[in-house]
Amino acid sequence: MLLQRESFYEQGKEWEAIATFDDIKRRFGENDNSFVQSTVTKALRYKGGILYEKGRIDEAIAIYDEIVLRLDENDDLLVQWEIARTLDSKGEVLWKAGRLDEAVATYDEIERRFGNETSNRVLQYIVVRVLLDKGMVLDKQGYRKEAIAVYNEIERRFVDKVRDPNIMEVVDKARCNMGRHDCLRFVR
Repeated sequence: MLLQRESFYEQGKEWEAIATFDDIKRRFGENDNSFVQSTVTKALRYKGGILYEKGRIDEAIAIYDEIVLRLDENDDLLVQWEIARTLDSKGEVLWKAGRLDEAVATYDEIERRFGNETSNRVLQYIVVRVLLDKGMVLDKQGYRKEAIAVYNEIERRFVDKVRDPNIMEVVDKARCNMGRHDCLRFVR
């Protein structure tokens, strides 16, 4: 069913995709299996993304909030990863919608929930990327001093402790955003 997402989307049938995602939730939403919950979460997150793209920002945010509420008590790593990705999506939607204070609050929630994670590189990557986003939002709001503090925090926490190239790319972007000349200026 999830594979139909791309097919529906490519054909301009976003509402059919949303109906499919709602069907996944209806059929499997009460299943306690972590893998099944992860699949339901992906469907709902895709729905949120489509709603955002259709300009229905508050509905998209409500979907992300529903996901977090549904999964909040589940400590399974796969489910926690889905929560982190969902909050990341929510922060991105809020940022793009110009709701910068809410985006920063969402980034703070991700940091609070997952900031101490040291064993899972995927969660570490989400945290470091969210910190970078937070710094950029603060910069956009004119809070340069606070943004620099976030960029310094990224470097302090991740530069010597993690040898993951994706994380190191984010560290380098933080250095560039500080105006440092020792950054490599990664471009995607």
